[in-house]
Amino acid sequence: MIIYYKYLYLYKNIREHSGVIQIKSAFFMAISVILCCCVCGCINDGLQKGNQSTATPIGVTDRTPRNNELKVPLEAAMANLESANSSGTINISGMTIHFLHGVAVNLDGNASTWVVGIKRYNESSLLMFSLRDGWQQIRWDLAIKEPEIVLQELMMPTDLFRKNHQLIQNASTSSGSSECQLDLLDDRYVVSFNAGGNISTMSFNATTGELVTSIN
Repeated sequence: MIIYYKYLYLYKNIREHSGVIQIKSAFFMAISVILCCCVCGCINDGLQKGNQSTATPIGVTDRTPRNNELKVPLEAAMANLESANSSGTINISGMTIHFLHGVAVNLDGNASTWVVGIKRYNESSLLMFSLRDGWQQIRWDLAIKEPEIVLQELMMPTDLFRKNHQLIQNASTSSGSSECQLDLLDDRYVVSFNAGGNISTMSFNATTGELVTSIN
């Protein structure tokens, strides 16, 4: 639970100032810690021992070693979620989405893991998807106060990256990394590259895909 509180605190440090979205490097590291812990099982084990919450793997589909983990587009992950809901594997009735995070996103806009912050009947939780582990649902006892995001009304990451391929390619070259982190908050996509601890970001209108700000 300490990790969750730390995550929320750092998540709140994502703020809009004079029209520029600023993402602190601590958030980047915190979400990575959470995901690493989930992959290793330490969040699940630790929370169960503390009787704080549970993490339930849903629909395990692939056991590829992590260093060969495949990327998946967001639309495929969400289609898998709808399929799991239809089959009764997971119940997402009444679900609203409030933030999105893509981990190790390649230049095609596909991620190794997608993290979705949701509310369901006023209860907050995280949904996480990878081809390795399928869907995992993690209870989150803290309230999510960010406004609802309707994905059907927004550009998908693959389309965003296709539209802004040269901009994102240039940022990738400058950072020396072929992968980035992607966040969807309110009406903005934020692409973040980590170059030796220095994070450069670009924010885009989530509806049109147009560049809004760039911070190096």
